[in-house]
Amino acid sequence: LSCVNLFWHPSTNVIAFNQGGSLFFSLAYHQHQQDWSNVDLLVNWYLTWCHELAHNFCSAHDEMHEHWMMAYAEQYLKHLL
Repeated sequence: LSCVNLFWHPSTNVIAFNQGGSLFFSLAYHQHQQDWSNVDLLVNWYLTWCHELAHNFCSAHDEMHEHWMMAYAEQYLKHLL
């Protein structure tokens, strides 16, 4: 992971993406989730990070991606709580 970026594009459905080892997160997406609780927002951000980090091991959304996403989620969730 070389860099984390926040971007604002109010008319996109993109939540986040991983490009060249850098992560990009949409602030506009999360702004539109105003009815979510703080816990829901935190969990969503956390799982989005795990999802994007898993793309460092595989680009497809397949079983291997799911394995790495869950490995990150399980490893670091205890630090979040």
